[in-house]
Amino acid sequence: MSTPLATPILAPSPGRGLGCYFVLFTVSGGAGLIYESIWSHYLKRLLGHAAYAQTLVLMLFMGGMTIGSWVAGKRSHRWRNLLGAYAVAEAVIGVFALLFHSVFVAAVAAFHAAVHGSALGPQAVDLLK
Repeated sequence: MSTPLATPILAPSPGRGLGCYFVLFTVSGGAGLIYESIWSHYLKRLLGHAAYAQTLVLMLFMGGMTIGSWVAGKRSHRWRNLLGAYAVAEAVIGVFALLFHSVFVAAVAAFHAAVHGSALGPQAVDLLK
């Protein structure tokens, strides 16, 4: 008696299609680093020193990741499509990044308008920055 030849079943491999996600995550991380650099340059012009700007950007960047991680940890069990939630988060970050210049210019103008007519000395202005 001979046994029939088993025909291999072509099942999708676990890594199939993951390359696209790896590319997207890499591009997302690269965009985050570019934004971080741009924001540092903006803040350096306001604060007057690169070290202060880098410290502030790093603090906000890490704080944002901490808050985002906490929120995702508390609510992710309710989400059915985690990849979709990630895409929404990336889209929101992208919109904020596009609005950054306008918001920054308006905030700096408001700051200068508030400080310009005041009797604050240079030390107080630096402290407010």
